Amino acid sequence: LILIFILIITKKPQVEDNTTSTDVNSSEQNIKYIDAAAYEMELWLDTSKNCLTEKVTMEIINHTEKTVSELCIRDMTPEILKYCEENYSIDNKNLNTQIISISLKDSNETLAYTYGNDKSILYVQLTDKNIIEPNETIFINIQLKTDIPNRQDRFGYYETAKGKLYALSFCFPYLADNDNGKWIIEPFFDDGESRSNDLADYSVTFHVPDTYETAISGKENFENGTVISTAKNMRDFAIVACDFMKKETFEVNEIQINNYYLVGEHANEYKTITKAVATDSISLFTEHVGEYPYDELDIVPCLFGFGYGGMEYPGFIMANASSYFDGPFRDAISLEDKISHEIAHQWFYASVGNREYQEGWLDEGFATLLERDIYGLADCEAHNLVKTFEPSYPSLKEKETI
Repeated sequence: LILIFILIITKKPQVEDNTTSTDVNSSEQNIKYIDAAAYEMELWLDTSKNCLTEKVTMEIINHTEKTVSELCIRDMTPEILKYCEENYSIDNKNLNTQIISISLKDSNETLAYTYGNDKSILYVQLTDKNIIEPNETIFINIQLKTDIPNRQDRFGYYETAKGKLYALSFCFPYLADNDNGKWIIEPFFDDGESRSNDLADYSVTFHVPDTYETAISGKENFENGTVISTAKNMRDFAIVACDFMKKETFEVNEIQINNYYLVGEHANEYKTITKAVATDSISLFTEHVGEYPYDELDIVPCLFGFGYGGMEYPGFIMANASSYFDGPFRDAISLEDKISHEIAHQWFYASVGNREYQEGWLDEGFATLLERDIYGLADCEAHNLVKTFEPSYPSLKEKETI
């Protein structure tokens, strides 16, 4: 298994030539690329059928020196559903995802597309009258509908006796990364991240039943049961919707922290630990690295079972709260580690970006450094709190030895 993992993460991504773009010397400071500057999304969550309908408009700018007649768009949902059917088939049979249409904004003209090596890769063809000239902008509409797998993961739903929790990420189409007019195509990798997104602005309207509490990237407002969010300079977007989730709000360094929690017997312990770790982590990382890049941070519980400890997104983290909801025991040390680690990613990945598939050691390495050395070896209140729940919690001297 270790050898297979090494082969997977060292596999080189595809680099596809865009025949309509130009080669540029990589030593030039002004690198040429095709950029998605903004995403406008309208999303509908059907909790009775466990499916998501999406309408996504991409604002795409041609920063190369030649015309562009082909765009590469990534939609990970076909590969995720295929993986779930193959590996979690008991709960995931006959899953379906489909592209309804790809068209120009404010036009009935549909655009043809073909698939690459797998269905997560779409090559969209622009007609002669719609090619993108240098420094010009085009708006592309994509409509799709996808089933949501029954899986404790970053894209999936999980049903409990109290209700349902939906984690929605890696399911929104986006423009593939582009260097010097060439498409960078990371292979789908379920156990890690294949993301390589540049900064973009997001404007999202999310339709969800009003019985669901919704945590969403960006600054949200609620209007007649609809969630509207705006976010600037983000590399990705995520949503968690749950009908047995609530939140408390507090501030750290004038940053609003939305601390969500699942209703249950151990909710207060979870909230208390999460608040303390977030407070000290943000303060320490700000002092040692730099200012937190956003106005707020959502800390959102998910039920990942014995899977992921958590997942990072700009201004938003998913934390595995299974042991505090339906797990066999509560683990304060593990919760502390994952909260601090995912918060550290707000500096390395969200702020200082890297290609997570090719260079995962960069964001994971720096996040681990901040979690273990900067936060972990600091004399702070959060450590004292965790020790009250975990008597075996190591002292600072023992941590230094480790």
